[in-house]
Amino acid sequence: MKYITLFIVLLILIPTLYAGTRHGVVSDQSLLSNGNNYKCIVQIWIDKPDGTYKASGVLISKDAVITSGHILYGEKIDPEKITIIYLNKKFKAVSYTVHKDFNYETNNDLAIIKIFGFIEEDYPELYSRSDEVGKLAYLGGYGANGTGDVGYNNWDFKLRVGTNRIEYIHGDLLMCTLSKNNITKYEFITCPGDSGGGLFIDKKLAGINSSLFSAGPNDKPTGKYNNTSGHTRISQHIGWIKDNI
Repeated sequence: MKYITLFIVLLILIPTLYAGTRHGVVSDQSLLSNGNNYKCIVQIWIDKPDGTYKASGVLISKDAVITSGHILYGEKIDPEKITIIYLNKKFKAVSYTVHKDFNYETNNDLAIIKIFGFIEEDYPELYSRSDEVGKLAYLGGYGANGTGDVGYNNWDFKLRVGTNRIEYIHGDLLMCTLSKNNITKYEFITCPGDSGGGLFIDKKLAGINSSLFSAGPNDKPTGKYNNTSGHTRISQHIGWIKDNI
């Protein structure tokens, strides 16, 4: 049985964050190019006294962004301190809602941010089927990059999108492992800093980047081979999403 160690608490606790890692045969340029097809993935900046914290999100309507709950959980944040960046344009938040049942044990790691103004974009449909396991997915967000050999070790906060196959479900998380063999075309997992970005099946939004798991009980989750990224399962939360956009 695979050992997994949850790493979610630190995803938004330090201003310098990281993002996804790729298989060594996958070029970084290909991930950057894939990002052009997923412009619905946006950056989120949160201004705090000790710095600006950066994460990702996905536009799901002209004035709503879905993201991970843990980036907004805990202390009350003034919505005016939250900025959404879409194609280099900045939009201020007017309110946000974290899933009422979010915690680090049961997950429900979702939040909705309402923005001031409107963004015209082809928003993704929500994936409503419960057949995600085995499906090919595109997943991505903003932040650093690295390979499975060394883990995440660099950052420039550019959008990268790669592929993986959903291996299994853990709680309400869709799980994708960075494989060394039998890889997908753009083999990739998301890492700290990609929090809130999206996982897509057939261009439909099927998951929100939530957490990173290590390969063994004594390992740290660094994005190396056999690490696994977890993505909050949209199909289980469609009712909540529609009630809050």
